[in-house]
Amino acid sequence: MSNNVTLAGGGLIVQTALGFINVDAAVTVPNSHQDIGVALSADFDSIAFTPFGGPETSLKLSGEALSKNFAPNGQAPPDYRLDLSAALVQRWSSDVSTMIGASYLFGFEPIADKFSLDLSVSRSIDAVTTMSLSAGLEHSFDEDEASSFALFRIGYRLNDATQLGYSLDAHAGRSVATVDHQSGHGVGAWSFSGEAESAPSDSKESSNRHGLGGSLQYTANRAEISVSHDRDFLRLGSTMLSERSSLRVGSAFAFADDKVAIGRPISNGFAIVDAHRSLDGKTISIGAGPDSASAFSDIFGPVLVPDISPYSSSRLAYDVDDLPLGYDLGTGVFEIFAAHRSGYQLTVGSDATVMARGVLVDATLKPISLVTGVIRSKSASKEKTIDIFTTESGVFFAQGLSPGAWIIEIGSDPKLLAEFVIPDDINGVLELNQLKASP
Repeated sequence: MSNNVTLAGGGLIVQTALGFINVDAAVTVPNSHQDIGVALSADFDSIAFTPFGGPETSLKLSGEALSKNFAPNGQAPPDYRLDLSAALVQRWSSDVSTMIGASYLFGFEPIADKFSLDLSVSRSIDAVTTMSLSAGLEHSFDEDEASSFALFRIGYRLNDATQLGYSLDAHAGRSVATVDHQSGHGVGAWSFSGEAESAPSDSKESSNRHGLGGSLQYTANRAEISVSHDRDFLRLGSTMLSERSSLRVGSAFAFADDKVAIGRPISNGFAIVDAHRSLDGKTISIGAGPDSASAFSDIFGPVLVPDISPYSSSRLAYDVDDLPLGYDLGTGVFEIFAAHRSGYQLTVGSDATVMARGVLVDATLKPISLVTGVIRSKSASKEKTIDIFTTESGVFFAQGLSPGAWIIEIGSDPKLLAEFVIPDDINGVLELNQLKASP
């Protein structure tokens, strides 16, 4: 919603035996409630098929219709009332594929209709080199001649992290060389991209202009940082045509229940993950491991996980550094279902921080061997039970216990009971020594 226009919309995805159908609709309503705008789009993506025993083929059909008054967020009214497009992709072998595409745009008066045709061929030369050729034609019915392009691209994977590329637009006389590098995952990941360009110039000093540019992105725990620099010139050492530098730092504040957290910009659903008081001072990590954690807690407070896929089940794995011996952390995974731009407040840890170890004996102090039983709280408000079994020497272990009074029940005929108390100041392992069980 903007100051002048309210935007509302919805979508539907249907899977059929032939492929996927996606339908979206949107409405813009000005505050005056006049000149309501409507937009409707539909896409069909076929599953791969092999017509007449030929190559593996897939088809994409798209259509978008807009009313003259459709103007989301104060944008200018659309130039075209209907956009129809189709693309046919065929994989002739594991190395070669082709794509044929076409589109037709129906303009609002006085905008003329426009159509375009595209053809591309891609081939993998070897395990690290790919090449493609593309050509296209575009014509607007208010122009005498159609415009065209022919583009050549080649890519070379230097290693798992670095990709080199070169492209040449023969029609425009423009060539571009690129390098891209990606290092790491999660917090601490960084990437670099560089570009060198040569294109025709209108200057009398030189027939071509040149450009150099590069950008660096870094993923921090609480922010996303990027820096870039671009420079255009006629010749090396000649007068500079333009120069641009930028530095961007993106961060976000999030609120869920009574928790506030700061972190990287929120792109989908989010979660604020905090530590239980029994884990004060411990570092919580979200992710598969310390080398690929997507976020972690620090002196700035709880963890903010900013990129949880919305409207689908997600699993957030968590871990705690220097976990106290015997502390029961649970499954180590949160199962959540987040909505778009909304989130959860989650807590790692609980009062159940104690692991008890003891030896069960009978009235004659003989070990009670190889039996099963349960431990339950004497508090009526706690229904938690923990299964245990004894070894041949009567030893048992039980995790996930909290301070308070507990009862051990073993056997059935007769049932034997034993009691013990966990003090409030105990964390980790509690040695119970011998516990006498009696009917």
